[in-house]
Amino acid sequence: MIEVVFEQEEGILVAFSSKGHAEAGEAGEDIVCAAVSALLFSVVNTLDHYHAMLDLRVGTKGFLRCEIKEGFKDKEIQAILQVAKIGITGIVQEYSEFISMEMIDRRILSC
Repeated sequence: MIEVVFEQEEGILVAFSSKGHAEAGEAGEDIVCAAVSALLFSVVNTLDHYHAMLDLRVGTKGFLRCEIKEGFKDKEIQAILQVAKIGITGIVQEYSEFISMEMIDRRILSC
């Protein structure tokens, strides 16, 4: 199963991550993995195109994490992140047996 997590601070998207494999088909024919990969890497490439300050990590077993380090309140950056969220939501609605999505609120704790 693919697990996608979106992180927000005060309702503003700041990061997303994905891990796992859908195993919805043979290697090279898994449309769920292909859809998630195409969507999230397109979002990362678009964020990079707009010169967003990213902390990007790519690993094994389908791991991808993208965090916006600066400028995450910019309207353009938020619009791009919303594309990822809306796109993943649609994939989850069609293929919930292969993918899950979670929203996490990151609260800044003050002393």
